[in-house]
Amino acid sequence: MEQKKVDAGIILDLSLAIASTLNAAKILQIIVARIAEHVNMRRCSIVRFSDSSHGHVLASNDDPSAKGLRIELSRYPELQEMIRTGRAFVVKDAKRHPLLAEVREYIEDIDFDTILVIPIHHEQEIIGALF
Repeated sequence: MEQKKVDAGIILDLSLAIASTLNAAKILQIIVARIAEHVNMRRCSIVRFSDSSHGHVLASNDDPSAKGLRIELSRYPELQEMIRTGRAFVVKDAKRHPLLAEVREYIEDIDFDTILVIPIHHEQEIIGALF
């Protein structure tokens, strides 16, 4: 019962924050900030896929200026795996996980161990990710 109260409080907090603006970019920024806060994540971002090899950051809690940043999906094997499977994907022990071997040099100094990638769907198509 206690967890239901906590969950309801989180949903209410997020709803009130979102209702405070009509600006879509601000709403996305609020969403990633609140998710990161409530789930105790260092980084939470929303990426929109622009084609099969690129995406654009729509919001990021740790660097709001990253909005609009174009990313190469080849540098994010966790996103590629999520696209391939169509399912949420968890990378535990990211610095040693074989999936990330190609990009290990880029993530050595990053201060987190687990990566969660959740697909964002529009109808039957994956159009982006929360990660």
